[in-house]
Amino acid sequence: MPLTETEATKFWPVRSIHSRDDQGERVRFALLKEYAKDHKTATDQQADSFIKRWLVLDQDNTQLRLKYIPEFEKAISHKNKRRYSFRSIGASP
Repeated sequence: MPLTETEATKFWPVRSIHSRDDQGERVRFALLKEYAKDHKTATDQQADSFIKRWLVLDQDNTQLRLKYIPEFEKAISHKNKRRYSFRSIGASP
């Protein structure tokens, strides 16, 4: 994502704090490993548990993004904020 020098100076400290607060990647990776290991043998109860944990993770991720939107708005342009938001969910416009 192209940043001006001014944006970069403001963006990277906010991104660093956001990354520290975002434990979702670690949890998401653990859930994906669990799914890969058990996808053929999971019981209905295990499948339900997996879905609920995944949804909680999505909710937590959404709340974290909402928390940081004002900080990113202070640091980067609205277009770059949109680009960053897409990349942070795994999309690539």
